[in-house]
Amino acid sequence: VFQVSDPSEARGNTITARELLDRGAVQVEQELTDQPLVRARLADAIGTVYVQLGLVEQGERLLRSAWEWRRKHLGENHPDTANSEADLGWVAEKKGDAVAAEHHYRQALALRQRLQGAPAPVDAKLHSSLGWALVEQARWSEARDHIRTALELQGKLGSATDGENAEALT
Repeated sequence: VFQVSDPSEARGNTITARELLDRGAVQVEQELTDQPLVRARLADAIGTVYVQLGLVEQGERLLRSAWEWRRKHLGENHPDTANSEADLGWVAEKKGDAVAAEHHYRQALALRQRLQGAPAPVDAKLHSSLGWALVEQARWSEARDHIRTALELQGKLGSATDGENAEALT
């Protein structure tokens, strides 16, 4: 992906970050077929940047590919698969689809609960995200329960309180 930063490769042309992402996305989809987990990790990274830049459709395609490769090669019961499921919730949230976001966040939470004994900071984030997906659906009571759970987990794990969550409870 970054060979274009080599002056002999770029030949004096200015290469934009978007062009680098586009080239990287093509390489991820066409190459590394013998390394599906590397492929998934790169698809996840590039897809995340696309979404952060507001290029949600491009990002979703890569994040969904990462999820599919992880499910196929790691199985459904793996933390990376759960992370990819949460990524799909984030994408649905960005697209304004609170129902799909809820589904993905619930799936990620259920998988994480099966995989581990003690909660981790990511669980607080998932409860918070699920809470906000429920707020978008005007399901206030359920939303409040998940946001409270997020705050409790953050308190137990010593992480900073999410100001938005605290404000939502008042």
